[in-house]
Amino acid sequence: MFNPQKVIIAGDITMAKDIVFPAIRRNVENQSLTTFHTDLPIVASEIDKQPTMGAFAMIKRAMLNGVLLQKLLED
Repeated sequence: MFNPQKVIIAGDITMAKDIVFPAIRRNVENQSLTTFHTDLPIVASEIDKQPTMGAFAMIKRAMLNGVLLQKLLED
């Protein structure tokens, strides 16, 4: 099932968003039901200049679900 509230694209690819974002939209529209992609925003990340934010989010998730602790205890 594909039903996101927003698609956020990050990285250098966003410099070509006039080409890339329409291609992403076409793929989403071709591979999902209209109900799930109508008015779906596809946007460039606003934290692109802060690459550590993504890594922090992954670490935070791992800490909250216990995966990080398990890995630390294994070593």
